Amino acid sequence: MRRTLMRYLTCLLPIALMACNGDTTVGGPDPDTVWALQEIDGTPFGARATLSFPEEGVVRGQAPCNTFNARLLETHPGFRVDQMAVTRILCPEIEQETAFFEALRRMTRADATANTLILSDEGDSLMVFAPAP
Repeated sequence: MRRTLMRYLTCLLPIALMACNGDTTVGGPDPDTVWALQEIDGTPFGARATLSFPEEGVVRGQAPCNTFNARLLETHPGFRVDQMAVTRILCPEIEQETAFFEALRRMTRADATANTLILSDEGDSLMVFAPAP
């Protein structure tokens, strides 16, 4: 119960902070933004992984080793990837890449502001992204 509460508060904190700063843009992810993964389930992600939403129904990105694209089956705020295509290059960060893809496949909801994208599932899992530099 405590872990669920902490995940919920973690999810809401960026949105609340933005509202305090006068930024109330809450909606679907901006198609012009590349989102860099910051953490999975509260643990900082130690490799580079990105997402973008170049057109409706499509997600693309760079995992630690490989590029990927997938079809989005649900519209905002729903989030469910399908038909994921991934290149097959091995690298030292392959374990982090596996964790990234496993988490991405579990996500069912996307909440975005100008500075934060949070993907979550039905349970306690969260992926937190920020705009890539």
